[in-house]
Amino acid sequence: MVTAIKKQFRKEMLERRRSLDRALKEESDRCIFERLTELRAYREAKSIFVYVSMPSECDTGRIMEDAWSRGKKVAVPLCVKSDRSMSFFEIRSEKDLRPGAYDIPEPDTRFCERLEEADICLTPGLAFSRNGDRIGYGGGYYDRFFARCPHILKVGIVNDIFLTDIPAAEETDVKMDLIITDKRVIGVTGSELIG
Repeated sequence: MVTAIKKQFRKEMLERRRSLDRALKEESDRCIFERLTELRAYREAKSIFVYVSMPSECDTGRIMEDAWSRGKKVAVPLCVKSDRSMSFFEIRSEKDLRPGAYDIPEPDTRFCERLEEADICLTPGLAFSRNGDRIGYGGGYYDRFFARCPHILKVGIVNDIFLTDIPAAEETDVKMDLIITDKRVIGVTGSELIG
């Protein structure tokens, strides 16, 4: 029953996201970028884990460029379908990416080194709630990764219209520490992260 509810919710969120006006999305991406880069946690971070965005997701290309310009290490995920595991590898430019699982660019492991730790993990999602719940794409990659790395700062970035109640949250669903939208920053685990 929980799986069916989540599946339907994912379908609705994907349809809603795909129909988002392009100009609205670009403005939302810009506002999210500004809110993120103003955060003390981001400014002080030495390294970040960040997903490589697809066209309908919050754009992370600008975030990566900013992080590199500030001397931060940037690592992106490599997903292994066979065991649904995920590891992060440092990239120094988008040229270090190649086509990967689920048609998402991933690090070319011939040239990129695995990064075991980072200060922040920017996390994709179809929707987030004000209390930190997240609904992703259904693979469980991030939930399993966060179970292995519970102390990393988990930051969800999303357009404010996808800030909603999440149906059927499960025990294995890992909550975010911060949610950043184009309209607000929500400190789920503590406002000291926002400063």
